[in-house]
Parts: sequence; structure tokens; C-alpha cells
Amino acid sequence: MVEGLNMVELYCETVATRIDMLNTLRSCPPDMKTAVCSLIFAAPKINSDELIKVREYLIAKYGTKFPCECVDNRCINPKVSCNG
Repeated sequence: MVEGLNMVELYCETVATRIDMLNTLRSCPPDMKTAVCSLIFAAPKINSDELIKVREYLIAKYGTKFPCECVDNRCINPKVSCNG
């Protein structure tokens, strides 16, 4: 669990660092997919209003089907999904 939270923190920092780049692109860059998908997946499981807002932004940005694509394509870090 602690490892998963550490990954979420790292992904938050990564997204924050690259937010300007993300804002200019229509689709999620391949090198950011694991970070973005893992944050979308983890947000409802973590008691954080800020993380929920990030999730809502990412879903609005990439579409309502994007979270399902994350699961289907196995883009979520196993440490975050508690399967690792």
C-alpha cells in the first residue's frame, strides 16, 4: 500500500511538471499513459479532494471512455492497483 501511495505521489509530480505540455496535446502521450491512467484509477480510492479534481480534469481532457481504455490496455501500475 505504501509503495502504491509513493507511486501516486510520483505520478502527481510528473503530471504537474508536464501539465503545460499535456494541455497542448489532444491525446495522452505514450510516455505519460501509465502516470495518467494510474492517477485516474487511484483517485476514487484515496481520500483526497485534490486528486479527485485531477482525475476529473484528466477525464474531461481525454474523454469519458479513457478510464476504461486504461483498464483494458493494462496501463495502470500494478503497485497502484494493488495487484502487484
